[in-house]
Amino acid sequence: MKIADHQLCYIEGGKAYFADVPPERVWGDDWDDAPYEHNAERPYDHEKGDLDKKVNIIACMFDGPVETPEDISGGNSRYSVEAINKGAIAWLHPSWGAKEERYIHAGTTVREFIKGVEAMGGTVYVSLDWVGDVSFLREEG
Repeated sequence: MKIADHQLCYIEGGKAYFADVPPERVWGDDWDDAPYEHNAERPYDHEKGDLDKKVNIIACMFDGPVETPEDISGGNSRYSVEAINKGAIAWLHPSWGAKEERYIHAGTTVREFIKGVEAMGGTVYVSLDWVGDVSFLREEG
C-alpha cells in the first residue's frame, strides 16, 4: 500500500498517525477509555487482537486553524479513540480563521488529510522518507 493510502487512526499533540489497515483494525493502550487525551497512547504496530498481523504506522506533523476533540472540550473530552474511530466525532474540525469548513474523520487517507488541512489554511509536514510518494500525493485530483 502506498503511503498516500494509509488511513487516519489517531491524533496527538499536532501529530497524525496513519495505518495501512482501516482504523477499526488498529489499537493502542487505553483506546477504549475516555477522555482519550488523558489515557490513550500511540497505535500499536500490530492488528487489534492479533500480535502476528503487523500494521505499518506512519505519522506526520501538522498545524493550522484546526481543532481536535480535546481542543473543543477544553482538554477533557468525553470521547475514547475507539469512539472517534467509529465516527462519534471527527478527529479535526475547523477553528476560528479556517479558510474552509472541513471535518477530517478516522479513515481519511494521507492524501485527503493533506488536502483537507491545507484547504482549512494549515500545513502538513511530511518526512523525507515520503519523498518518493509526495509527487503522486499532489498529482491526483
